[in-house]
Amino acid sequence: MKINQPENKLFWFNPEVDCVTRAPVPANENKVFHAIQHSLEYLMLFLAKKYDTVYFRNKINKEHLEYLSQVGVELPQVSNIESMKKNIKDVKVSQFAPWGWSHEVVEEIKGSEGFNSEIINDVDNILELNSKSYSRSLSIELLERDKDLSLDQTYLGFECRSLDECVDMSEKYFNAKYDTVVFKAPFGTAGRGFKFLKSKELDLTLKKWAQNVLQNQGSIVVEPWVKRLNDFSLIFENREGKASFLSETKMIIDSRGGYKGCWVKANQQGSVLNEEYLDLLTKILTKRLFEKLKVIKNICFSVDGFTFFNHKDEIALRPISEINFRYSMGRIAVELKKYLSDNSLALLRFLNVKKISFNRIDKIKEKFKVIIGENGKWTKGVVFLNPLDKELNYLAVYIVGKNEDIVLEQYHSLCHCVGINP
Repeated sequence: MKINQPENKLFWFNPEVDCVTRAPVPANENKVFHAIQHSLEYLMLFLAKKYDTVYFRNKINKEHLEYLSQVGVELPQVSNIESMKKNIKDVKVSQFAPWGWSHEVVEEIKGSEGFNSEIINDVDNILELNSKSYSRSLSIELLERDKDLSLDQTYLGFECRSLDECVDMSEKYFNAKYDTVVFKAPFGTAGRGFKFLKSKELDLTLKKWAQNVLQNQGSIVVEPWVKRLNDFSLIFENREGKASFLSETKMIIDSRGGYKGCWVKANQQGSVLNEEYLDLLTKILTKRLFEKLKVIKNICFSVDGFTFFNHKDEIALRPISEINFRYSMGRIAVELKKYLSDNSLALLRFLNVKKISFNRIDKIKEKFKVIIGENGKWTKGVVFLNPLDKELNYLAVYIVGKNEDIVLEQYHSLCHCVGINP
């Protein structure tokens, strides 16, 4: 009997997709995305299957691939991005799996089998779906259809299309006794593209920023800044033309809402949210997403939300704060769950290591050596997801243990070893 081999996919890392909709992009932000791309493109290894190929833009560190193999990671094929470009005519559009879709990606895959102009329309629709405006409209639809979500729409903010509207709305929030108001650019992600306002007066810098965003992106979402309790991310992918829920991560964010990492549990099933809500969200996403996309079917996405204390000091749920129609760090953490021993948990963290000298790389790896149980699963230790290399700016680690205390003890010890604050 003939067994159909799954279509091999071609992965590569393009984190700059998070800023492609913002123009002009600040020079310092371009440098940040270049540093992220150079440091973290190894993360695509954990999304690919053994019959897939991951393409690198930089020199591949073979020693690190050997290390990952030694700790039990099943690795895909690897190659340089130039080899993909040389053989582009032999690749089907359905095989491409970039970190995220953008017009730059469209330019890179021109000439592939099945390429047509509808791909450009698909990319435009994906970029639109990534906006804060879309997240807000989806939240309102959810609230209207699920009466159990009793969130005051005030907390969703308002979409303003002029500077005067922004000022008027912020004044209303301050008059309602909110301490801080936040201006959100529609296409800002992971804590970027936010500006905080502590009083009714807009200084010259904020006015200039707001005018630039309004000119380039069309609107600003103005909302109250609340005291967040728990942040979560719902991980989805498309399966046969339908949105399919995979898992949930508990996010770690900084005081500005910037992403720092996440927690995952080996045996976690479902979500902290009720099944009715998940089912409704999945149906709405399926309708809104797949009726728009004609060619691009390889797309994964995450829906971020949080619980918070409202003005009555009650715990409330904001079901959607942001949607990212691309792969995510949460998806990486979820994919790595298959290597975790039963009832264990893991912490995915990113360390800024650009000023650190790695004179003790081997000793660091030995100190935090991954312990593999009888079932071949990770029980404790630190998995270094990208190389410990002085040329890199960021280090991604997956810290494993049977409880939070054990995981955090390893994390703090690692930070001490490399000389940075936890």
